[in-house]
Amino acid sequence: MKKVLLLILVLALAAGAAGGWGWYCITKPYQGFATEGVFVTVPHGASSRGVARLLENNGVVRSAIAFEIYARRHPRRSLEAGEYFFDHAVSGRDIFWRLAKGDVYQIPFTVREGETLYDIAHDLETGHFLSADDFVKAASDPMLVRDIDPHALTLEGFLFPATYQMPRHPIAVELTAAMVKKFKEQWVRILPPLAGDDKTRLPSGYQISAAFLPRTGSRFSVSTSSSPTVFTPGPRSRASTSNEKGGSSSASGGAPGGRLIPKSPLGEIWS
Repeated sequence: MKKVLLLILVLALAAGAAGGWGWYCITKPYQGFATEGVFVTVPHGASSRGVARLLENNGVVRSAIAFEIYARRHPRRSLEAGEYFFDHAVSGRDIFWRLAKGDVYQIPFTVREGETLYDIAHDLETGHFLSADDFVKAASDPMLVRDIDPHALTLEGFLFPATYQMPRHPIAVELTAAMVKKFKEQWVRILPPLAGDDKTRLPSGYQISAAFLPRTGSRFSVSTSSSPTVFTPGPRSRASTSNEKGGSSSASGGAPGGRLIPKSPLGEIWS
């Protein structure tokens, strides 16, 4: 009987010690990486156990087991994929909620009003985001704007000027999709569809389909300040807009027929 009681006592003490260690690991700040910080990429579909081991191997959390147990206590919150940057000691609990919120590492990149797709490509390569050729190739495919301009040859004129929050290594097709998505959002805001009609009626007989974006996620967030846009029909010619660098550039949709020339901020759009 004494041996049984002793065994129970030992197990209770062991459980208490394990619980105390787990609480310490998850609540106390920890830094097991170099002072310059560490990047950690959480892959899509990774389990909480896989993420816990990844964080422990990179010196971000003290104990993978403690992190996994904490994650399992919150089954309704998944750990979001993406690249994260850690540069100071943080508790395992705070790490979990940062990953649950998807607080990924992002860098601002600004597309200035009046820039052509080649200007944007040059800026991306200069900023070491991606090669200019990759962006030009993605922006040369007009499929993203077929619904609003069936005759478009490229995405020129549809890459919305704004500041985009991007990962260190963006994918060109995802970036162009984010820019076109922002363009279409502004287009819908400025020219709302008429009630009971699937077409937005434009001045002087122009029309554009109101069936716009699929509801999909994006790795890019956008901030922009849009001034009122004035649309006026005009002849087929190229319009120049000044950019922040003091020069001027032009963007054309490249389609025959009439054109709408917004003064700001959408660039040229052919109809």
